[in-house]
Amino acid sequence: MKLLRISDRPAVLLGPDFATPAACAALAALGGDWPLIHALKAEPKHDETGFSWELPRRADPAVEAIARRMEAALGVADAIGHTLRFRRYSPGESHPPHLDSYRFDGLTLVATAMLVLQGPEVGGETRFECAESGPLDVRAVTGRLIAWANHLPDGQPDEESVHAGLPVLAGQKVTLTLFAYAADARFSFLSR
Repeated sequence: MKLLRISDRPAVLLGPDFATPAACAALAALGGDWPLIHALKAEPKHDETGFSWELPRRADPAVEAIARRMEAALGVADAIGHTLRFRRYSPGESHPPHLDSYRFDGLTLVATAMLVLQGPEVGGETRFECAESGPLDVRAVTGRLIAWANHLPDGQPDEESVHAGLPVLAGQKVTLTLFAYAADARFSFLSR
């Protein structure tokens, strides 16, 4: 699936109907499956940033399949490739502004792809406060893939990709996020 560019700085792309409502519901159910969470010895947490845990790609064929589709849409495979982050925000929960620029075992987090499994009734937008054209709010819509590059083409962190999850005001926001790590930080949607 070809993603639609909605911003150059930061480089933000959308896949409006990346996953069907049925696929989203099935993946959301996995994220809240307590017997599965216990069987995998996962370590979920619940704080002001919602309920989250690392869902292994091997946990279910549907998880591996959606991860591969996300990597194909990004144009880069996650060199670590073991998990996707499941997160559920309830009313009042949000995520403070941050930059997805991390290094692990010589690899750099170059791109983030967040699939919305359930969009909230009100709130929960992903805000890119420092976007070149002014603050950019992206609505969390069920089935939508929101993807962004974390670095500029020269490999430097892109400060304009600082983003926040705005508070959910009604309903729940449920997401599954792929963090794509690569050996070369110079990956960027701007160079594609």
